[in-house]
Amino acid sequence: MTYEKWEEIINKITSEFSVIDQGKETESEHEEYEFIEFSRDGMLIRLELNIYSKLLTSKSLYSKRAGSVAIEKKEYDNSEKIYSMSAFLFDESMNNWKEIDADMF
Repeated sequence: MTYEKWEEIINKITSEFSVIDQGKETESEHEEYEFIEFSRDGMLIRLELNIYSKLLTSKSLYSKRAGSVAIEKKEYDNSEKIYSMSAFLFDESMNNWKEIDADMF
């Protein structure tokens, strides 16, 4: 998935369907996501584009002493991003989102 492909999907959805909510949220310094919720054939659908900074290295720092805590140090490349898309269908009986196959979009 590329960001340009995501923009194409968003443009198609906004022109063909009724958009209920759209936005962008930040989970952490290296993770954020964009979403759009829309109605299609009476169903409420949510698409999310997860955006992560590329992980360069991950090192575990620990001591062999009893009771010590292991620390994981991660280095990210903030200039290079990784994109993945998820799709969800709202299940009214459980009042929750259920993940569906995102390839249909």
